[in-house]
Amino acid sequence: MIFNDPQVAAEFGTNPLVISADPVTNDANVFADNSWTSDDYRFVIDYQWNDDVFTYLSCSTAYKAGGFADFINDDTGSAAVTEGRDGIPGTGDEISARFGLIPYNPESVEGYELGLRSEWLDAEEIRDETKAWLRTGATRPWQDAQYAYTLAQILRNEEDWEGAYEALMGRVRDPEQLREAALWLGEPAPGRACELYALAMEALIAKKNKRGYRAAVEVLLEAKPYFDLTGPDEFAHFVARLRATHKQKRNLMAALDAAL
Repeated sequence: MIFNDPQVAAEFGTNPLVISADPVTNDANVFADNSWTSDDYRFVIDYQWNDDVFTYLSCSTAYKAGGFADFINDDTGSAAVTEGRDGIPGTGDEISARFGLIPYNPESVEGYELGLRSEWLDAEEIRDETKAWLRTGATRPWQDAQYAYTLAQILRNEEDWEGAYEALMGRVRDPEQLREAALWLGEPAPGRACELYALAMEALIAKKNKRGYRAAVEVLLEAKPYFDLTGPDEFAHFVARLRATHKQKRNLMAALDAAL
């Protein structure tokens, strides 16, 4: 490829990608098939001072290969260029647009990082602070739901089943999250689990399509053992209420009939 702008040839004539720049015309020949390679590295030194203090030092490199940028220009469009391709002003070629490639060099950078990791609170204090922060809620509904679900997970790990249930109620509406939470509560709190299963079913039924109805029936069958733990007739009573509430939805009724 040849580009022949005097300004470009002057600026990039010493660039290793330029084969030559003609001293009269300022034309320059450019390799269009250059390639660049580099080996990057990262070194890390770390030390664990004690159970609560960890320090590290890292050094790394990064590399961006060189290349060619498209170029189009004419002498009269640049305040810094007054001569045409022949290097002589006023010969008429100053208004001719030229095309070419401007080469650019590879780039490299070195980075250094010094860090300290430490814990100033014990595990119980961290949980207490996290729970307090999560209970403050959020400004967006989806954030509030996610915070509530995270809080419920923390409370589940502490076997605070009632607290986990309270964190979820009224905030989490995703049927999969409700279904998973119901499984946590299944044996220790079957009544609460059934309430979450019921919410998950209503969320799926609200989609008003056959796929949602089938998924709701799957949830119902999954919940049956926990309804049975709450009383011998609880499952039958729940199904009767479900049918009465949604009797207008024929596809749902058909799915219930097929499953039960």
